[in-house]
Amino acid sequence: MSYKKEIMSEKDKEYLASFNFNSYVTRKPLAGYEWTIDRDNESFLIYAGGEGFYSSEIPMFFNFVINNTALRIETFFKGSGNDFIGISRTWKIARIIVPKRLKAFSEISNEEIVEKIKEALTAYSRPIDVNCSVDVSFEYISPILFSDGEAVR
Repeated sequence: MSYKKEIMSEKDKEYLASFNFNSYVTRKPLAGYEWTIDRDNESFLIYAGGEGFYSSEIPMFFNFVINNTALRIETFFKGSGNDFIGISRTWKIARIIVPKRLKAFSEISNEEIVEKIKEALTAYSRPIDVNCSVDVSFEYISPILFSDGEAVR
């Protein structure tokens, strides 16, 4: 797996700040502490507010950057376990919003976008610096919605 959950360095925080992301809940600038990143492909997933439990009405929001383009993902999850006995997590991806320019400037397919999101959410489900078993599944994945402008920030 190319994605890894990491604590952000000061340089990482500066890079994140260059995207001018805001929390989808508070609308305040997003200040990250950790993220899930594929450094080789300059792609990352960062939590952007919300709850996301299956029983909640408010999704868990993420910004997902591929090819220097920000996508918005809205998810729900359920799971059990901990770092000692292992983790089981089931994701429901309720919405994937992709700026049309991603398709205009790259040859990435919808299937590749979904696979990258699944890889990133799988890595996000793992604890940092703890080697435990993690079982991740996807109950539902929304079709991709394309927007005319930038991803909502």
